[in-house]
Amino acid sequence: MSLYSHESIYKKPLKKGICHLSMSELKIPTSQKSIIEVRIVPKNSCYFIEILYKKEEKITENQKVAGIDLGRVIN
Repeated sequence: MSLYSHESIYKKPLKKGICHLSMSELKIPTSQKSIIEVRIVPKNSCYFIEILYKKEEKITENQKVAGIDLGRVIN
């Protein structure tokens, strides 16, 4: 697995919607402007490219939120 942190992504192409990884010719179209990390994961006879990013969620006063407590897991 290859990891590219946000420091390893060219900023100028990212503003145009292209994730260009440094030290490579790999250019990936994306709608994200704030990328945390890119992973290249080999699987069988191909590679998966995972782009990690942070998404802020806005909660309004009228919005309802639910939570679930799964409790303690005992092995």
